[in-house]
Amino acid sequence: MTVPRSSKDTLAGLAHLPRMIDKVRAFRNNTLGEYIYPCPLDWHVLKFMAMSPEDFADLAETNDNAQIAEWAEETGCFRNTEERIFVFKVHAFDWNCPQHITPRYTQEEISKGLAQSAPAVTG
Repeated sequence: MTVPRSSKDTLAGLAHLPRMIDKVRAFRNNTLGEYIYPCPLDWHVLKFMAMSPEDFADLAETNDNAQIAEWAEETGCFRNTEERIFVFKVHAFDWNCPQHITPRYTQEEISKGLAQSAPAVTG
């Protein structure tokens, strides 16, 4: 087998797909050599495409790269669509967690300081 393409190569916007195509074709021809199909990275791509290794092997064996790219664009399996959007309006935020951070001032010291600096503020 010739060396499969790099994992950085893309097809239809998906990295690693050309390498998977090379490996699965070699796998079906019993010329895979030291390479593994499906390897752990292949499993991530297969999960993303919602395909089994066998289904992808059938697709890669019966289609050329252009047809696989066309299939990917038609099925939309590589596109993320937003289903919901959330908008948050934050009125206040506190990074400090009193459970894990020792307070520097007592409540009495804070009240005294607030009374001196801003009498209109109530605690």
